[in-house]
Amino acid sequence: MPAFRKSAKGKRARAAEIAARDGPGCWLCTLPIPKVPKRPGKRASIEHLIARVRGGGNALDNLVLCHDACNRHLGDRPIEQKLKMRARWHRTAAARAKAAS
Repeated sequence: MPAFRKSAKGKRARAAEIAARDGPGCWLCTLPIPKVPKRPGKRASIEHLIARVRGGGNALDNLVLCHDACNRHLGDRPIEQKLKMRARWHRTAAARAKAAS
């Protein structure tokens, strides 16, 4: 596998790999990530599940797609906290969808 590149072209290629694996939605909030965002905070961002400052690397299995605002919200928390946050956000999204129907 090629090394993760910090260039815009390299990031787009890595984001496309992640989207092909996981789907086009945000890992945290599950909302779709638009190709051309109309609101700030909705651009695609690559999140490291195990933050680099905690020893996480750039391997594909450590990367997910998020909105840039969701990525900032996750920060460099431990992966256990990120998974709990994700479960809570997914339950909230499911409850809202159920209430709307």
